[in-house]
Amino acid sequence: MTFTTFILLAHERSEDVAELITALIESDPDCHVVVHYDAKSSDAEYQKLRDLYQACSRISFVEKRVACGWGEFGLVEATVRALRLIRDKKTAPGHVYLLSGSCMPVRPLAELRQFLSEHPTTEFIESESKEWMTGGLRDERHWFWFPFGFKRHPFLFHQLTELQKKLRVRRRFPAGLQPRFGSQWWCLTWETCEKIVNWIDDNPRGYRFFRTVWIPDECFFQTLVWKFARKSVTSRPLTFYRFNTFGKPLVFHEGHQPFLTGLPYFFARKISHQARGLRDRLKSIAAGPAGALPAVAAPAPDHLSYKNLVASSQARVKSGQLFHPSLGQKPWPGNLANYPGSFAVLFGPPVLTRLAGDLLRKHPGITVLGRLLQPGEVDFGEGIETMGALRRDDAAIRDLDPALYLTRVFARTSSFPVFELAPTDAPELLPQLSKLANAILLPVRPASNSVASSSLFWLLSLLDQEKAACYALAALGETPAQQERQKILQMLIEDAFPGKLIASMNTLLFQEKPMRDARLIAPLCDYSTSDTKASLLEFRHGSPARALGCALTALDQDLVDRSPSEITNFLEPYWQRHFEPLWRLAQSTSREVQETLNADS
Repeated sequence: MTFTTFILLAHERSEDVAELITALIESDPDCHVVVHYDAKSSDAEYQKLRDLYQACSRISFVEKRVACGWGEFGLVEATVRALRLIRDKKTAPGHVYLLSGSCMPVRPLAELRQFLSEHPTTEFIESESKEWMTGGLRDERHWFWFPFGFKRHPFLFHQLTELQKKLRVRRRFPAGLQPRFGSQWWCLTWETCEKIVNWIDDNPRGYRFFRTVWIPDECFFQTLVWKFARKSVTSRPLTFYRFNTFGKPLVFHEGHQPFLTGLPYFFARKISHQARGLRDRLKSIAAGPAGALPAVAAPAPDHLSYKNLVASSQARVKSGQLFHPSLGQKPWPGNLANYPGSFAVLFGPPVLTRLAGDLLRKHPGITVLGRLLQPGEVDFGEGIETMGALRRDDAAIRDLDPALYLTRVFARTSSFPVFELAPTDAPELLPQLSKLANAILLPVRPASNSVASSSLFWLLSLLDQEKAACYALAALGETPAQQERQKILQMLIEDAFPGKLIASMNTLLFQEKPMRDARLIAPLCDYSTSDTKASLLEFRHGSPARALGCALTALDQDLVDRSPSEITNFLEPYWQRHFEPLWRLAQSTSREVQETLNADS
């Protein structure tokens, strides 16, 4: 049985890298490990790592390290230097397995040895056409020059890309090669790896071409393997990984152990270095005997596709725990739709949602959060600074994938989650909320369906009412006609919010119906009687929602008792004067409607 050499591209702390190296050499007594430690990482950490394994002949280190970064050529060069080291040592393995410092085995390594010995000529690498990419640049990845890293020099990157688009730049791909694409993480036969290194030696100009393509680690090896061993390629990866729509890798924690150990893969990335219990369990599994976990199927003759493999593995986990954009899911609202539980949204002007939220907090069985999506910082609620590892200053992380961030917050609540959402927080989400089966939309709005009530809703949602009042005073003076005030107000609202958002929300919240009373706050749930809220919510959203239904019954009564003047106190005095005559008119109209309804009955 031939042995395997693992190439480890690492930049983490020496203790974390050592944990993986030790797991490999102790679980597979025949394997070798070649480590490339990122030149951007600490020299002291690198030396600690070397000192730790200086007596172990099965572990080698790449001496001349290169700087590595996302989408940069250093990732290719680091791997090539590791391959050269393997060739120089003249210890030819059966396969070379590329790993990162955040990978961990999820199956016994005894099974990996057996699996690779049964497939001695198979190249486990995604080597696909440009359709493999889910979006963004495709042909331009190799047509254009990319001397500037996207992460470190975003402005220069975009400026040069736009210039080359205008100039219609078309670079010629190296002769004899066909561009292919796929994941950076692969397992290749040494025979193919040696051919790649020899090609680099014989074609330095062709190798230099890849220095200025975009994301070369997803193109170089995929292209060369297609040239030398296309008939032996299976696009089935042996390492499980997931990225969100914005290219950020998903990190696995303690709660993912049942999922990871049921995967038909041998390694997974990224495993959190803080998940001590999970990492210890995975190390134990790696050192265990073959057959302890469900068997991994052999590659199908027609080359098992990545999409089909992911679909089969996803059946092992409850919907919503992991997300993958190439499977047709989108951040808004797809990730929320796949969350394996329900949640409620207090939607409306911040002063009104906060009022309703404070009233709801008095009731057990629900967790009322603040404005999780507000611009600037994550508002977990009054007095809550963190939720596990999530913090108030996570706004930049949250904004990369807001829906995924919401599901992480919900997972950390001890009871049914409810959060506040203002029209300025996430306009792209609002029209979708009413369509999500697991979302309970609780609008806090004026009960009247009049134009004035709609205007009040949007005025209370403005970020700066005082500025709006000053603008109106400058334009109209102290005592303009009511119609003129309304015209100015509509102009301010339309300038502050997208027209489509106003139209869709007005249709959803202010449909024309007979006005039976002059309450300012509408009932939060549109059910026939308040007594049925708890049972209906439980039926539609599971037993955790029953507590919310009970709380809403009391909340509705609390809000009914609020007078219009109490709510208009949230407004600047200028706008209070605008709405006072409208509320008097609404009250008189309400009495007339009620008298008519009584007469008809």
